[in-house]
Amino acid sequence: MTILRAEILRCLKKNDIERLKELVNKSDINKLKHIFRQLSINQQEKIFRLMNKEGARQIYVSMNDEMRIKLINSLYPTKKNNG
Repeated sequence: MTILRAEILRCLKKNDIERLKELVNKSDINKLKHIFRQLSINQQEKIFRLMNKEGARQIYVSMNDEMRIKLINSLYPTKKNNG
């Protein structure tokens, strides 16, 4: 699993979206769930957006409420009203 995590982090750092998309959609979902929890919210957002629907669903279901709220807020930020 550490090899997969290292490869995901490398792709995130290099912004290698095509390779990252391939990795997250072909990797074992249970390994990916574990790695996903260790990433920053910005990294989680990037990966979540690249996942196929079933993978994203499985990741989402495995998250606790706090993680879900953070991810949703990151995916759909609200604009603050300055007036």
